[in-house]
Amino acid sequence: MKLRDITPRNIKAFIEGYVRKWAIDFYNKHLSYVQEIVEWRKEQVRMKSPECLSNGQCKHCGCKTPELFYADKACGAQCYPEMQTKNQWIRFKNIISFNKPVSEDTEQNIEENGHQRN
Repeated sequence: MKLRDITPRNIKAFIEGYVRKWAIDFYNKHLSYVQEIVEWRKEQVRMKSPECLSNGQCKHCGCKTPELFYADKACGAQCYPEMQTKNQWIRFKNIISFNKPVSEDTEQNIEENGHQRN
């Protein structure tokens, strides 16, 4: 991580990631949807930017992985969108399957509109 990577946004993401991971570990029953999102984010990074996983940090912002996947911010390399609410995630899961990669068009449309265009 370089000094220029220490920004208010990245500090916020660091805190969010660690606090959210801790909360899920202790209160998984109520936050299981966040863990699903994190697993989906990991898979997206594994497909689009695997070196971020193997190096233990994002090659774009320098934040640690997998803690970064718990933060609200979207991936700077466009591997995944911002953290979704529970209702957004439920809608998103109805559109995609965990077994299929999400096309960039579908992912962008979901980010912009919260649903897939017909």
